[in-house]
Amino acid sequence: MAISIRSATLHDILPITQSFQAAFDEKIDSQQIKTCFQRQTHFSYVAISGETVVGFVDGFLTIAHNGKKRLELDLLAVHPASQGQGVGTKLITHFCNNAPKVDFIRALVAVGNHPMDKVMTKTNFQPLPDNYALYIGQPTAQTAPKPKNAHFVTVETLSYNGIWLEEDITQEAIDAATPQHPVAILGAVVPTTDDTTIQSIKSANFAFIKQFRWWHYIPA
Repeated sequence: MAISIRSATLHDILPITQSFQAAFDEKIDSQQIKTCFQRQTHFSYVAISGETVVGFVDGFLTIAHNGKKRLELDLLAVHPASQGQGVGTKLITHFCNNAPKVDFIRALVAVGNHPMDKVMTKTNFQPLPDNYALYIGQPTAQTAPKPKNAHFVTVETLSYNGIWLEEDITQEAIDAATPQHPVAILGAVVPTTDDTTIQSIKSANFAFIKQFRWWHYIPA
């Protein structure tokens, strides 16, 4: 199967939503995708077979607490009819080869997603040693000064708006995560061995989603 990769455009929104739903059996909001594309804050590519979009990859820039620039490889979807044919590998390779200058690219992959693990390995990503737990919560009505060692990353992804809580995640940090725009969720990805942080976010009524592993790629 001959596959070509190109940058995604507004005209690709419908096939992107269709590929996402077919791959994950979940719906994705086309208006959310349109907003991200119009703001030109994302790096999005589609895989084409003939004239048909058979998959896509999407990511965006964030800044770590230490100032390092990260490119988040956030979404990859390949239509089931085209899976197992190297489409995901080609999409991620193109994504990495056309990335802006960053310190590293990272992807969060669910534990047990062996097909994605293989794609990560083929595209020269390396897994961090620990497993991580994803917890999701809702913004509180409280306001508080941002703690010195807390780090907030406001994101607008193709599938949701949110704030990622990083570094010291305490109740004070959760209360201080006041969004600059309407936000749907607060998210925290915590090492499964970090009992103190996990207890803190559980006390704030965050819900456990599943375990993941971080995969990192260092551009040449």
